[in-house]
Amino acid sequence: RCVWFLSNPGGRSHGAAHDMFLEGHNNGDIFESSAGRLTMLLQGTFRDNPFLDSDYMNTLKSATRNDPTKQAMWLDGSWHLLGGSLFGSVYSNDNAVRWFPDSSFYNQEDWKFTLGYDDGQASPAWCGLFAEARTMTRGPDDQTYRKGSIVLVAEFCTARPDDRTKGDYSTTKDIAKGICRMCADWYDVRRFGYGDPMIFKADGHEQTLGHLFVDNGVTIEPASSRARVPGWSILKQYLANAQPVGRRHDGDPALYVTEAAAPHEVWELKNAMPSPKNPDDTDGSDHSLDGTRYYLGSEINKGGGVEVYDFWTGLRTI
Repeated sequence: RCVWFLSNPGGRSHGAAHDMFLEGHNNGDIFESSAGRLTMLLQGTFRDNPFLDSDYMNTLKSATRNDPTKQAMWLDGSWHLLGGSLFGSVYSNDNAVRWFPDSSFYNQEDWKFTLGYDDGQASPAWCGLFAEARTMTRGPDDQTYRKGSIVLVAEFCTARPDDRTKGDYSTTKDIAKGICRMCADWYDVRRFGYGDPMIFKADGHEQTLGHLFVDNGVTIEPASSRARVPGWSILKQYLANAQPVGRRHDGDPALYVTEAAAPHEVWELKNAMPSPKNPDDTDGSDHSLDGTRYYLGSEINKGGGVEVYDFWTGLRTI
């Protein structure tokens, strides 16, 4: 039996198709699929279609002339590049750090630890543990960070192992327990942060989800009501400010990610595609990005605002 799947890299299903068929496999490999069937990976491109002429290639080049990475994806059928993703132009290896869970973190007092939370049941719930440098200081990786720089230290996520876009229906109590474990494992820090304002709506019940979190050891405050697109601008700027190892004390405050401890955030940063209805907004799974946006927007509001570069309208103060 032969089944063909038609899909282009760089679309909203890029991450799902990559996870299901391509991760860990090379063209021509035979492997057992998640359904238990033997599968052969045979990738093709438009060049394999004898009915397409050079005009089609020129059309692809024209459509991607402002995004050379996406052009390479479409011309060569590569699923390992990041062209077309909303954050692909600003997220790089410079954002990756190697923090580790060690309660003896010697200069922990130089860092402020705060949570960012996005709620979900059918969709994944996600909580990130963020550390902001109170002054120019060192992290557990022995790198120097500028005052105001932020590290996503770790995450707790209820995404299903077989589909990162769907949640496992964990209860609020189970989610709170997972967050408490994360905070205990990573430096035993406070369990306080900002989350989706929707969890504070009573909807006819005596307790909100926010109250349930408090009852189970986690304090979540309503996040700033900042709109999505300005929030993405802030996130983009912090990502773009990242410096390579050895230069992390230079320039403006940046956002770094402990990739080994926050794989869902990394996956969404690499696979969040622009919405066809609003190219400045995301399309598809963005739960960790929302949690990050809630954290960044709320902390900036407390600090009285920050000037960031809006990638679509130029410099502006938000």
